[in-house]
Amino acid sequence: MPDPIATCPQCGFHLYTASADTESAHTNMNCFLLPSNISYAITKVPQTYVALLFQRERITANIQAYRTVLHPIRRLPADIILEIFDWCVSVQSIEPDSVVLDNPELKLPGLRVVQSLHSVHPPWNLGQVSRNWRNIALSSPKLWSSVSIFLRTTHPSASIQRRVELSQVSLLSIYLTRSHDYPLSVYINSLHAEHPLLSMIYAQSHRWRNAVLYLPVETLRNLSFSIKGALPMLRTLLLSVTRDPGACNTAQENWENVITGDVVIDAFQYAPSLKCLAISQIPSFPTLFECNLKSQAHQLSENSMNLHILRSAHKLQMAMFRCCHKPILDFDNLQPIRHTHLHTLNLFSVMDSNPAIPHIGQLLDIVTLPTLCHLSIHTQRRELDACDTVLRFIERSDPKNLRVLLLNDMPMSVEATQNLLKIIPSVEHLGLSGVTDEVIRTMCWSGSNTTGVRDLTTSDTPASASDSGVILPKLRRLAFYGSESLSVNQRKLLGMIESRRSITAAVSGSLIVDMGQDGGGLQDTLTTPAMLERVEVSRKYNFSDSDTVLRLDRLVDEGLTLDQR
Repeated sequence: MPDPIATCPQCGFHLYTASADTESAHTNMNCFLLPSNISYAITKVPQTYVALLFQRERITANIQAYRTVLHPIRRLPADIILEIFDWCVSVQSIEPDSVVLDNPELKLPGLRVVQSLHSVHPPWNLGQVSRNWRNIALSSPKLWSSVSIFLRTTHPSASIQRRVELSQVSLLSIYLTRSHDYPLSVYINSLHAEHPLLSMIYAQSHRWRNAVLYLPVETLRNLSFSIKGALPMLRTLLLSVTRDPGACNTAQENWENVITGDVVIDAFQYAPSLKCLAISQIPSFPTLFECNLKSQAHQLSENSMNLHILRSAHKLQMAMFRCCHKPILDFDNLQPIRHTHLHTLNLFSVMDSNPAIPHIGQLLDIVTLPTLCHLSIHTQRRELDACDTVLRFIERSDPKNLRVLLLNDMPMSVEATQNLLKIIPSVEHLGLSGVTDEVIRTMCWSGSNTTGVRDLTTSDTPASASDSGVILPKLRRLAFYGSESLSVNQRKLLGMIESRRSITAAVSGSLIVDMGQDGGGLQDTLTTPAMLERVEVSRKYNFSDSDTVLRLDRLVDEGLTLDQR
């Protein structure tokens, strides 16, 4: 329908056509249109089109700007934003190489390893977005409580180096001021024995809670003058020696030149709260290093030092040892060590091409841990007879307390594995290497009547009555390591998983009677079997059979976690 208002092309008069007759109104409007006017209007169309496009872009930009201002994150409460900021500067776990603990409570407290003196990194850049964010960042000392400093380079120009140091001192001063009195986590990696930043950090030692120090030998010798007796809050310490890669002398020669016979590293002797300790690259640790350990320790050293720590730290609860065979260690004159407080033991061996050297076995043959709950062993080279040593160690300790057992890169014979599985009824997290079809069959919950159990028993000899339904009743998490595990029959593996996923239905309310610790009779304790919740296999393990894939998908849909790393 045409517009009832027509405009005279000559004088601009608006003619209102009140007639309801649309055809008449259309005729009255057209009488004013001339060919020249139409041509003029046509020439204006491109300009009008461009103007409308510009106007649309401007309106769109305005809408986007308003949406940005009204974004939901701007309406978040300050405490929620602060929690997000905490995650932005959250720390990473500091652990010795090649060792991973799955329980977060058993990890050394972490530290940020990002240079704190770079303003492009958190928490500096969090205050560069808006006034509100800046106020929130400056109001939280916790955001500024992790200090990481790298001092590994020196500028060839002394004047430029001086300006760099002044800038670093200024930034560190601001950083420490914003942390107020909050306990500090300190990470220092330095090739300099003396530096203004080191002096500033040492002056705050009374606030240290966690410290990771990579320092030259010269610094360790003189560290006592800076921090001894001023470590009331220190809980975690990782200490190692750094060395200039361009130095002519070896690390051992440098150590012998600086640390003479009468030198003792006693900077941490008075640290009443110290619980976690990791030492690396320090020869003769027990005789040169003095400190107080209250409950937990992590130590990297050879077996003679490891045994010295176990004998000295009577209340030690957690230990992480790098096992290195000591040829001159006289086992005939060594008294067996029975440690009643140590509940978590993590061992890994040094790199060695000779599997006949018992790095792990030398330590375990002399130790008994009656309260052991967590045992993790990772061998860099497969040691001969290591599995027999581990089995004797577990039997000698109390295996019914064991909850986590991880044996990485330590294949065991089928018989040894079956014997091991029978003596660890309380294990909830199990990791094995060199798993075979026979081991898979042993781990199957035979009381179940699933397709997988029928797959296992069709081609195999049925499990004996003594083994049925009593192997690993509390198992919730299972991991397979090593290349040998790749050859396991996928239908049998899936059948074992299905049997342990249907374990609750299989027992149908029945319970397993727990025999007494001495086997002398029944106790009143009844145990409900646990359901397998997580399986870890190599990413190279291929579930290729179509029926197996369908069954696996069904298990995942029902809640099973499959981790293929």
